[in-house]
Parts: sequence; C-alpha cells; structure tokens
Amino acid sequence: MNNYIEKNLSIVGMDARVRGYGNFIFSLKDGPYEEPAFKIWCEYLGFDAVCIDVGANIGLTSIALARIASAGTVYAIEPDDTTFSNLVANLTANGVANAVPVQALLGVDGAEKVFLANEADPTGSTSITPHNSRASQQTQFYPQKKNCISIDRFCEERQISRLDFIKIDTEGAEIEVLRGAHRILSEHTPLVYMEFNSHCLMNFANINPPQALEEIREIFPYIWRVGKTDGKLEPVDDVYRFMYENVLHHGCVDDLLCGFDKLAKKRGSHYYNLVEALAKLRQVEQERDSITLRLDQITAEHDAMALSLGQITAERDAMTLSLGQIIAERDAMALSLGQIIAERDAMTLSLGQIIAERDVIATNLDALQVSTSWRITAPLRAIKTRLSH
Repeated sequence: MNNYIEKNLSIVGMDARVRGYGNFIFSLKDGPYEEPAFKIWCEYLGFDAVCIDVGANIGLTSIALARIASAGTVYAIEPDDTTFSNLVANLTANGVANAVPVQALLGVDGAEKVFLANEADPTGSTSITPHNSRASQQTQFYPQKKNCISIDRFCEERQISRLDFIKIDTEGAEIEVLRGAHRILSEHTPLVYMEFNSHCLMNFANINPPQALEEIREIFPYIWRVGKTDGKLEPVDDVYRFMYENVLHHGCVDDLLCGFDKLAKKRGSHYYNLVEALAKLRQVEQERDSITLRLDQITAEHDAMALSLGQITAERDAMTLSLGQIIAERDAMALSLGQIIAERDAMTLSLGQIIAERDVIATNLDALQVSTSWRITAPLRAIKTRLSH
C-alpha cells in the first residue's frame, strides 16, 4: 500500500516526520505527539538502555525509546510487510541510528500463527492460532501465515547480553510473548511495559483476562497500572478491582508497567524537566503579556487623560483670558462710572450753586415786587406788554 499519509510531529521534544496509513495516523495532528508512557520511560530508563519494542508499528514508540536511550539500542520488531517498510522509512528519515528494525513475529518459539493485518488501521493488527476461526472471519483483516520466534531465541541469535526494557503491544498476544521470554526475564529482569486488552485477549488469544493477569502477577513481583492521561502509576494488588475497572471504565484497555524490583528513577532523558520548565516559562510569558497588555491599556488611559487635561487646561486658560478681559472691561467701566459720578457731583454742585443763585434772585425779585418802585412802574410794564402783542 503506497497511499500513505505523512505527519510532522514532535516526539520527546524533537521534530519527527513520519509516514503510515490507516485511521491512527490519519487521526494525528501535526505537532507534539505525547503518550503517558514517554514520561515514564524518561524517568526509569538510562541513557544506555537496551530495549526491545515488540509491535513497533510505524516506529513512533521506537523513535521515542531511541531518543530517551540515546546511548543505548532499540530493537524495533514489526511483522507486517507494509508496516515494516514504513517503520524502516521513518527510522531512516529521522536519523534514528540506534534503532534496529527487525521484521519478525514474536511469541512462543516456533509456534505457527496467522497474522491478521488490519487494512483499515495497522495498529489493530494481531495474530491468532490457525484454528481460531471466529477471529479469522473478520473482513477487515488480511491473514498471513507466519512462524513465531521467541524473545529468548531472538536475543540468543543476536548475542544480546543485556536487556533493560521490553515494550509489548501485540493486540492480545502479550502473554505468548512473555512465555517466550522466560530465560531473558529471569536473567536480565528488565522492566516490561505492556498493553492489557481484555477484548483482544478473549477474541484473538482465547485467554480469560483474569487468568492472563494472574499469569503476569506470577512473573512480576511488581505491577502498576498506568494512568490514562497523567501516567500516574497505581499498584495492581486486587485482580477483581482491576478487571472491574478495566472492563467497565477503561474500555477493556489498560497499560501495565511490570518489574522485578521497586522502581528506581534513572532519568534516561531530562526532556520532561525541560517541558515543565518551558511550561513555567510559557506561563510567565503569558503573565508578562497580560501585564504588558494591561500596561498598554493604562498608558492609553493615561494618554487620554493627559489629552483631556490638556483640553481642560486650554479651556481654563481661555476662560482666564476671557475673565481678564471682563475684569479689564469692568475696571474700565468702573473708571468711566467714576468719571460719570465725578461729573454728576460737579453738575450737582453747579446745580446747587444755580439753585442758590436762583433763590437769591427769587428773594431779590420778591423784595423788588413789594418795593415802591415796582408798584410805580407797574402801569408802564402793562403798556409794554400790550404793545408787544
């Protein structure tokens, strides 16, 4: 199948361009690709860890492991032809030199299996025994006959003398993979990160899920369930409670971290410390941007207030000027009024003098009218008055 899709991702803090086909890769968005597993691997794998990725698919987890164990080795195991081709292409395209792609079907050594390639989504591919007719009749699967190789045989043939970590995601064949790793598990006691899918265990492997969990508990002294979103590890102590939550609350799918010792942090990668620091930096930057925005608002308000103050000051100055003019006019009017009052007082004084003179004349006239000469000349004044008419 050549109609693959390409995505630009960020895996463990570094860019990765990957290709593949099917629903899973189609659902991915360009940008950070994170799984709760990555943080756990960063904490508990060393820089030089030797890892086996069973069910590597197109290589996203193999790329993550190779970057976390940058001085170690990752064996990326994938059985399907087309998916393996994409796995190789992705490891090569992203310069993952410490990952070794291997096309193989891991399980119980020499067992005959039918590999069911899921054409709609390779992440759902699985393997079954040849007599499992119930699963083989599913139309979305393309069956391929293959023989299994065990992890014990795989490590022996490649002379792997050290093994720190195994990741198993085989859609129900996880128990068979563990059964084929008896020697390696006992000799090297690696951490094992595996999917526990009750649906796949029942329908593809014909294993009762509680029995599968009990078998896992017989191998590993320590088992933790991985939180779906936060990666928090919860010890698996109660099989009934685990199965109840697995079926009713987790859609039949959980991830398990299994070990032979209590967990000891090795800090294979400080990426998540960097992520946390970057998150704090982004928070500080957001707070800074918020403060800057508020400061800009305050500055704008200040400038608006300054402009208003300038307008008010200009209006005040104009009013002060007008008031000065009014005061000057008032003072001029007061001066004119003073002059008018002075002239009125002068005229009043002159009027008083005139009245006084009039009174003197009237007094003299009255005195004249009562005098003898006034009476003697009265006939003459009468004649003069007639003549004047």
